[in-house]
Amino acid sequence: MDLLSENKIIWEKLNNNLHIEYKDIEKYIFTNEYINAFENNDFFEKKIYNDDLFMYSFEVEEYESEIDYKEVFFQQYLDNDISKTQYLYHENKFIEMMKVLFNTGKTMVFYTLEVPLDKNSPAQNSKDVIKDFDKISSYSNEVVCIDDWEFFKQICYIAAREIDCVLYMFPEIQAVVLNSGLHGYVFSEVPLSNELKNKLSEKLNFKSTW
Repeated sequence: MDLLSENKIIWEKLNNNLHIEYKDIEKYIFTNEYINAFENNDFFEKKIYNDDLFMYSFEVEEYESEIDYKEVFFQQYLDNDISKTQYLYHENKFIEMMKVLFNTGKTMVFYTLEVPLDKNSPAQNSKDVIKDFDKISSYSNEVVCIDDWEFFKQICYIAAREIDCVLYMFPEIQAVVLNSGLHGYVFSEVPLSNELKNKLSEKLNFKSTW
């Protein structure tokens, strides 16, 4: 079975609430060469992402040129290298972007919580925005559908603050979001509509990479 056929099955399963595993989404985004190298702890510097997907990047920083670029991340706030107001200003851009995607329809997530939330320092410093520790923990290592924005937002904070890596799936637009902190990529089976791209661009720096 070719990759395009496999991708079609993934979205059919997600749209019909059928069981899907992380490895299926992993194969959707990454090349087999990269997956094999990662599993064998081998160094890999060739093609990481599948070429047949449309790919977009996003970041929250505002800068005129690469020289002016300064990455924003949660640990800066914890280390008092950036004020709470400054950090939340940037983080909110990411949250607002995710709300736009959440509003496209069905929303699904996958995360592992390799470090339990009650033992994770950034999580313990995020109790003002992440409140449902038990519920979030119960969903780890499963692809689950989230239909409540307030709960989904808590999961967004987990990824934004690098508490854990989260994969977000949006079957209605056949797209997957993979982020590291307040930066990341959107991978889609078909090009995102101009209307959706414009909405996302209003929230942060969002651009095509293909």
